[in-house]
Amino acid sequence: LGVGRSVKTARKVWQRTGVHVAVPTGIYKNLRPARFANASVDTMTRFMVGEFKNGIEGTGIKPAFIKIAASPVPAVGEVDIHRAAAQAAAETGAALACHLPFPIDARTESETARARQVFAIALEHGVKPDRFVWGHATGIIKAEKVSGPHLDASLVQYFELAAAGATMQFDAVGSDPANGPEPYFGGPTDPEVFLTLLEKFVSLGYGDRIMISNDASVYVNPGGGHAGEHAADYLAAGLPVWQYPRDIRYLYGTFAGLLTARIGEPSATKILRATPLRVFGRARSSRIDGGK
Repeated sequence: LGVGRSVKTARKVWQRTGVHVAVPTGIYKNLRPARFANASVDTMTRFMVGEFKNGIEGTGIKPAFIKIAASPVPAVGEVDIHRAAAQAAAETGAALACHLPFPIDARTESETARARQVFAIALEHGVKPDRFVWGHATGIIKAEKVSGPHLDASLVQYFELAAAGATMQFDAVGSDPANGPEPYFGGPTDPEVFLTLLEKFVSLGYGDRIMISNDASVYVNPGGGHAGEHAADYLAAGLPVWQYPRDIRYLYGTFAGLLTARIGEPSATKILRATPLRVFGRARSSRIDGGK
């Protein structure tokens, strides 16, 4: 809730392509619908758990995980949403994924500190460490300063959370590095940076604590690039106007081969398949799922 959702559209995508779509429940940052304006933590928890039990918006389609997001400075209402989501995740066994990068105009050195704060809330309310995902974790790497020392300092921060059991999700795989840093969060786009990151995780035994994604969207802020600079090119080609111009085919069509060559097939398969299955799957229970 808060950034627009349509499970009916997701179902149409699945029906037409055969691609399985994992949809979340949850509330983004503090973007509450009017009916939750003054809702208690327990009320929001019951709403999220109810979507696992009954499906989303009368469709019978049930969420696969819970998604929240964190602002640079958390508002009280946002923390309540995090607590509600953590309670729901603990009750349902679903993964709790937190969107946690800061836009370029709000960049600080505190992304990791915020990730730790949200992770602590999750643990406090009974979420198992390996059910927590830090989404957009790549954001702490300043693309304009990618270097050995800076990358090593970022890795230390990642490894602290990986050692505690959390999973990091690295985004923007599929951006053209010729266009420079990722336009909204300022993270890296060079595939070599991603390959180096993933290789170091694997070498230290944290190969099961990472996922990668394109993070491509159409409807969040249509305009073609960060300031709409690509809109004319996209429209002339008859293509949708993306917020983040990325090739969704790149991850499995090209990058998977590069990753396999760098770290070997078993480790690459773990990142590309096994960990996403672990994160977005959950143990079913008759109490939540009615025996289905």
